[in-house]
Amino acid sequence: MKILLSCLLILMLFADSSLATYESFCRKHIDKDMTDMVTMVNNKCDSVIKDKNIYDNNNCKRINTFIASDLAEVEKICTSEGTLNSQSQMMQSKKMFTLINCKLKDNDAKKPNCQYEGILLTNRKLLVQCDNNNRPVHFDENFFKR
Repeated sequence: MKILLSCLLILMLFADSSLATYESFCRKHIDKDMTDMVTMVNNKCDSVIKDKNIYDNNNCKRINTFIASDLAEVEKICTSEGTLNSQSQMMQSKKMFTLINCKLKDNDAKKPNCQYEGILLTNRKLLVQCDNNNRPVHFDENFFKR
């Protein structure tokens, strides 16, 4: 009985970690309301990162990129709107997306005084890792810079 219970707990742990990764991806990278007005983008970076509690080990995150799109559009990359990238073994979007790249202004800043510069990036393809349920769980933030 103890072995069965242990196996069940291990399975639950893996199920929860998959869900947490998907939820983490959504929280860290999806925000369809990010605006394309540059002055507003800077203000949005500060407030959205703070509201979504996006930090690195309780410190200011140096860079975070938001995809200015509906989650459903990004999820399609894992099925009909993506192709396998042979180098990375991740899914590459067929369509272009608008991104907001939020960069920390002062690398020595400490939470809660994290201030960001927002940079609008248009017409960018995405590279995402998908889980077994065809949901995005990782965003390659370096791919769109190439």
